[in-house]
Formats: sequence, structure tokens, C-alpha cells
Amino acid sequence: MLRKDKEVILQDLIEDFKEFNVFYFTNYKGLNVTDMTTLRTKLKDAGIKLRIAKNTLIRVAREEMKISSIDKEVLQGNTAIVMSKDDPIAPAKIVRNFIREHQKPSIKGILLDNEFYKADKIKHFASLQGMDELRAKVVASIAAPISGLVFVLSGLLRGLVSQIDQLSKREE
Repeated sequence: MLRKDKEVILQDLIEDFKEFNVFYFTNYKGLNVTDMTTLRTKLKDAGIKLRIAKNTLIRVAREEMKISSIDKEVLQGNTAIVMSKDDPIAPAKIVRNFIREHQKPSIKGILLDNEFYKADKIKHFASLQGMDELRAKVVASIAAPISGLVFVLSGLLRGLVSQIDQLSKREE
């Protein structure tokens, strides 16, 4: 790889470290092209990025961004980084489900808002509710009192209509 190419990749990595706040470091060894394409597609559909880079370039980008919390063992062997901006749970669920199906890749570690977690935390992250599920619960909890109010008011109106109907029948 030429020095110019490495500099471009390094700048891309630095931009990724600035743009994203959730990083899952994986060892992709043993994945064939078809499996890697499948994983990339699943991640891309969820708005998640996967980048493969040399460990030395990741290390240099990390040093330039002053991220010191990544374990040194993580940057050994083949490394692919799964990156997300908004939802730290969605990548965990996608990668964990993919690992269940293919027994690969393996998780090396997780960097979440500049705090590093060991690979065993993916089970915990994957078991949490995602942002979409949490948003749905918030909307449901906001809508519940409103629907209760509508039910009560409709009951009152039904009662009023019933009383008026009975009065009109009595006068006839």
C-alpha cells in the first residue's frame, strides 16, 4: 500500500472517530466475501458503517484523536470496526445475530462514548432495548392518558345523548 493511500485511509479513520460515538471492534478472520457482504448489507440497512483497516492506522488515528481507552489486545489480528452514531444497541443486536448464524466474526471490544468495554459486554448490550423500541414506549406512554381522556369524554357524551333521547321520548 502506498503512503498516499495510507494517509487517505488515516484521514477517513480520523473522520470516523469524530463522526461516530459507538465502535465495535471485531475479528473478521474466516468470513468469506459473501458473508462479509451480507453483514455489510444488514449493517448498512440499519444506518451502521463497517470499516476494515490496518491496526497500525487505527492506532495512529486513535492517538491523534487522543482516545487512550482502547485495549492494546484489541488492535491485534484482523480488525473490522462496526460504527454507529445514534443507537449503541442496534449494532450489538445485528452483530450478535450474525455471529449466531455464522459463528464469525468475533468481538474484540466495544468503545462507547470514549469508554472501553470488554467483548463479553455484547451480550448485555444486545439484550437491551434499541432506540426504536424505547421511542415506541415513550409514544405509547404519552398516548395512554390521551386515549383514556377520549374514552371518558365519549362516555360522558354517550350518557348525555342517552338522557336527551329519554327526555324526547317522555315528551312524546
